[in-house]
Amino acid sequence: MKAKNDKFKVVGLIGRNRIEESEAYLKKLKKYFEQRNIEVIWDEHIAPFLGETFYERAHIMKNDDLLISIGGDGKILKLV
Repeated sequence: MKAKNDKFKVVGLIGRNRIEESEAYLKKLKKYFEQRNIEVIWDEHIAPFLGETFYERAHIMKNDDLLISIGGDGKILKLV
């Protein structure tokens, strides 16, 4: 039975270069949200691990309900 979700409809994933070590985590994260009927969108750094289709960061930041940054503090600071 899938959990009901009243808060998030779209989750954005934004990464950095050289995140190969995060591939298994990214796939689990995507599966987790999709099992809860939450759309997952990602940028060009995540695309090699989750699929070819990706979005520009401005689109992700404008259209997501939750943004997850994969890569560390520097990535968060660049987004702000």
